[in-house]
Amino acid sequence: MRFASNFKVLSLLAAFFLGLTDDVRAQSISSTLGGLSSSPTRASTGGLAWNPASLGFVDGTQVEVHLHLIGGWLQYDRGGVNPSSGQGYEQSVTRVLSPVGFLSTSTDFGTKHFRFGYGTYFPSGSMVNYPESGSQRYDIISGLFVPWHHQFTLTYTPNSDWSFGASGIYSVGFLKASLDVDLAGTLSQLFGESAVIPRENEVLSSRANIPFSTTHTASLAFGALYRPSLKWSLGASFYLPTSYWFRQNLDLEMPSMLRALTAAPISLGLSQSLSNKARIHSQLPAYLNLGVRYQAFGYWMGEYFGRYSFGSKNQFTSIYIDSSVIEGLEGTEILGPRGRDSFLLASLQTFMFWPSFHFGMLTSFAKNEVADEYVSASRIDFDAFMLGFFIKYQFRSGLRVGAEYAHSFLFDRQIAVSPSLDTASSPFFQKPPSDGLYRASIDRFGVSVSYDF
Repeated sequence: MRFASNFKVLSLLAAFFLGLTDDVRAQSISSTLGGLSSSPTRASTGGLAWNPASLGFVDGTQVEVHLHLIGGWLQYDRGGVNPSSGQGYEQSVTRVLSPVGFLSTSTDFGTKHFRFGYGTYFPSGSMVNYPESGSQRYDIISGLFVPWHHQFTLTYTPNSDWSFGASGIYSVGFLKASLDVDLAGTLSQLFGESAVIPRENEVLSSRANIPFSTTHTASLAFGALYRPSLKWSLGASFYLPTSYWFRQNLDLEMPSMLRALTAAPISLGLSQSLSNKARIHSQLPAYLNLGVRYQAFGYWMGEYFGRYSFGSKNQFTSIYIDSSVIEGLEGTEILGPRGRDSFLLASLQTFMFWPSFHFGMLTSFAKNEVADEYVSASRIDFDAFMLGFFIKYQFRSGLRVGAEYAHSFLFDRQIAVSPSLDTASSPFFQKPPSDGLYRASIDRFGVSVSYDF
C-alpha cells in the first residue's frame, strides 16, 4: 500500500468537502417574522421584517416584543439495504424545541415626516442532532446554521398616502457541523476493482467536523407602502441577499482502521486528524414581498400577500481551502450546486367585533427551493401549508398583549435519485446514496406585548 500521491490524499478529503457543500446551507426565510399578524401591507412596528415602510404610519413611540416556542421533528427513512450488515436501515429521527425572540421599536423623535426603527430577529435557521451511528450519519450528525439580524430602518412619509423605507441590516451568522465520511469507495478505487471493501463500515468511517464559528455581514432592504384610504393599502419591499463568510478549520479524523496501522499516518503525513484553514460561504437569497389589504367592513380586514425568493441565484454552501498541510490542496475551490426560486402565498384575515379585542387566522403555502435530488436528512425545505390563529387585546393605557399558535403541515418528500457528484473533480469518491422518505412537522406557540408611549 502506498499513499504517496497528494492527489490520492485529496480524494480522502473529498467525501467531507463534497458532502458538506450540499448539506449545510442557508434556509428559507421564515413565514412568521413579526408574528402571525404581520404582513407587508400593515402599518406596524413589528412589520419591519416584511416591509421597512410599514413604520411610516405608526404614531409616537412603540415597542413590540414576541417570544415563540418552536417544536418539531424530522424523520428520515432511508431506502435500500445496508451493505455492511445486509439489513434495512433503521429510522432516524431528530427533535427540536427552541425559543425564538423578536424585538422591534420605532419613534419619530418629534419629526413630522421621518421615523426611525430598530428590530432584532432570526430570519431563518436550521438545527439538527441525529444519533451518531444512525443511517443519516453520512449526510449530517449534528449541526446548525442560524443568522441573527439587526435591522436599522428609516422611513419617509411625504403625505398621508405614501411611506418609503430603507433598512441597513447587520447580521451575525452561527455555523457548526459534524458528519461521517465513508472511505470504502475511495480505497476501492485506489486499490483497483479487484479490491472488495464493504461500504459504510464503521472502521472506515471518518468523522468530519466544523467547530462552532461565527461571522458577521451586512445587507440592505427597501420598501414602499401606499394607503390611499382607510380601506385599501398596497405594500412592496425588496431585501438584498445576505452573504456569510466563515473562516474556520475543517477537521477530518482518521478512521479507526487506519489509526490501527501505524504506517498509514506516517505515509499520509497525518497523525490522528487533518486540519485545514478554509473559508465557507453560505447565503440567504434576495426576496421580494408584495401584498394588498382590503377592509370591506369595519369589523373584518383581509390581507393577501406573497414572497418570491431568488434561490436560483444562490449556491449551496461552497468551500475554499486557503491553507493545508497537504501540498497541492491550497487554493482548492469546491462549489455547491445551485438552488432554485421559491415562493410563499399567504392570506391573513382579522376580525374586530369588539373595540379592544380582535382575533384572526393566517394560512400560507410555501414552495421549497431545493431540487428533489439534493434533499438530505439535514434539510427542512419541504413544501408546507401553515394554519395559524392569533388573538390580541388592547388596554386603554396603550398596552396590547397577544397569543398565537400555528402548525405547519410539511409534505412528505420521496427521493428516488441520489445526487450525482462531478466525477471530473472527484474521480475517487462517490457518496453513499441517501434515497428515502422524509417527513417533518413544526408547531409554534407565541406571546406578544406591544406598548405605545
